[in-house]
Amino acid sequence: MTVREYLNQVRRIDHEIDVKQETLDRLRAMAENCSAHEITGMPKTASGRDKISEIIVKIVDLQNEINIRIDQLINLRREIIRQIEGLPNPLHRTILWSRYILNRPWEKISEKMGYSIQNCYKVHRKAVAAFGQMYRNDMMHMGKNKRVE
Repeated sequence: MTVREYLNQVRRIDHEIDVKQETLDRLRAMAENCSAHEITGMPKTASGRDKISEIIVKIVDLQNEINIRIDQLINLRREIIRQIEGLPNPLHRTILWSRYILNRPWEKISEKMGYSIQNCYKVHRKAVAAFGQMYRNDMMHMGKNKRVE
């Protein structure tokens, strides 16, 4: 795993949680729609109740998956923040924090830092190299089977 792949895990997991949350919202809407049909006095069938039961099971399962991923995200984010804060160069810390923890686009980072996008890229390359140098040994000693390049 490269340093960028390692750092991008936060953004990837965050996006995955968002997608699952959208799916959960749709399932809840479906469940509400099914229960609304029962309230209107339409004839009730066993298959209608089965459909609601199936949706509720899916909702519970998906909520559990989301909670597990949120816990993983919190732990990973905490670990990466600790590592970023361990970098001696404040410019490196700022750019890595902005990009990987705050999930800012390059344009916003450039604006906030008062640098051109090209200069941000240059600082980012140096920050990633410094991060990799500093934590390559840590990652191997932590027994995480992660190879940070």
